Amino acid sequence: MTRFLKKGFFVDQKTQNGELIIGGLNNLKGANSPNSGHPLIQLAKIQVTQSGFQVPDWELPWIHFLYSWKCKIHEADFSYQYLDDGIRVIEYCSGMDDYSEFPYENYPESFQEICFSLKALTNEEQDVILQLNQDDEISVFDNPNPEFIRLSIPVHQFGGVPFLLDPQCSHKNCPACHQKMILVASIGNESYSNSEGLSGNDFVQIIFWVCPSCKIVSARNFCD
Repeated sequence: MTRFLKKGFFVDQKTQNGELIIGGLNNLKGANSPNSGHPLIQLAKIQVTQSGFQVPDWELPWIHFLYSWKCKIHEADFSYQYLDDGIRVIEYCSGMDDYSEFPYENYPESFQEICFSLKALTNEEQDVILQLNQDDEISVFDNPNPEFIRLSIPVHQFGGVPFLLDPQCSHKNCPACHQKMILVASIGNESYSNSEGLSGNDFVQIIFWVCPSCKIVSARNFCD
């Protein structure tokens, strides 16, 4: 069974110094693709606090959501472990193809850094997401509740239970200790800085898990 965090948050307002950063430069030591040597894309990073976004037993002040669409990393599970002075990649799909126009032409090396505050999910929003995840027969366009349509598109969500394109594949075991990891984030397409977005497709979703005891973050992408 997938492990989730109790409290969930959406992206809220732009701020000068928010708890959440979308985009930004990846400046972590060791945070490069083992395939290409290029820096991993920082999709987002979030501050872990006692009063806001919380992950039990996570002792680091931030979680960085890193990825690569420009090599074969995106074709399998991808995991990295925090060290005292950076990270090291410990699980990835090796290999290079011609990704010159993938996921779209002129894909940036990094996205503009934009800070946001967080907005807690309401009980109604979480209930709708749970229904969407549990019932494949729900027709969101025939449902009188407009929340079903709004919440059936992958967006950035941190904590709680996110809408999942493939609920049956939402669990992940830590590649080091093999215990079930905690699903901490769903990253959608919105970059807030260009029209194409983080992946070029509003129905691409990247799920991130963590193992607090091993300080490991894992990612897997899904596409509808």
